[in-house]
Formats: sequence, structure tokens, C-alpha cells
Amino acid sequence: MNRRLRLHSARHVQSAVVRELIPSAGKSITVGGNHQIPIKGTGDVKMTITDTKGKEREITLTSMLYAPELKFNLLSVRQAVEDDFKINFPSAKKCVLLFAHRTKFEAKTGEGAHLYQFQASPATSPQVAQVATSGKPDNVLLWHKRMGHPNFRTMQDLPKANTVT
Repeated sequence: MNRRLRLHSARHVQSAVVRELIPSAGKSITVGGNHQIPIKGTGDVKMTITDTKGKEREITLTSMLYAPELKFNLLSVRQAVEDDFKINFPSAKKCVLLFAHRTKFEAKTGEGAHLYQFQASPATSPQVAQVATSGKPDNVLLWHKRMGHPNFRTMQDLPKANTVT
């Protein structure tokens, strides 16, 4: 059973991993400087994370927003707690998240970073994820950030493995 995760004001996802993207018009996310980023749609996202025991787990986040102008995927702690995530901050550099009362994973701060980060990748599915890229270096860097910072060799291998087209 998947718990609902509504992160409707502080996160975005790539259209490539959203299941059944439902277009939305006129909605936006407010970011720093009171800047408005348009929301293009909502949908569910299946992703694979590594839990605290080193085992890969698949989780589904529902009602995720798709805001392609954002450069990073963001998760709202407030919304996560409202949707039954348990979140603990054992130190200033580590955050432990418990999803659906059974999957525990960690987010850590990087050197000089003030945000907690965790690695996630799109869950494999029978359908090949469609990713629109132009091959420009800026797009490669953008997708590198959106996919949780995989190494560039992994990114180069994605089209070869029919993971993206």
C-alpha cells in the first residue's frame, strides 16, 4: 500500500518519470524572491531509492507537480509529514525519512550545502521513459541534477540501455 504524498508547493519532477501526467493551467510555485514558476501538470512518480540497509526499494509519490523551470526536485517536509512520512534529524548533516511505515532512507547535506539530498532514480517500467533532450551541455547538466546526480558515464549509458530515448 502506498501512502499519499502531496508536495504541492515545493517540488517538481521530470515529465519523463511522471505516470499519467494531468495538465494543469494557471497554477504556480512561489520560490525565492517571490518568483512564480508555472506548474505544467501533476502525476504519480515511481522511483527507486536505497534504504538504510543498502537494499533498493521502489516507492510511489502521488500527486507530484511537474514544473520544468525548476532546476532541482524538491520535497516539502511539511507536506511529507502531513502525508504520514516520519522524519527525524539526528544531526545537522543527516535527515532520516520513513516512508509508508516500512521504508527508511537517509538524506544528507553535502559540503557547503544547506539542503538535504538523497539519491533516487526512476523505477523501471515496461514502457521506455521518454526524455526530450537537445544534447546541449546545459541540458545534460540539468538532467544530471534532476536525476539525483548520477555520474556522467551512467547518463551516457541510459540511451544504450533503452532507459531513455
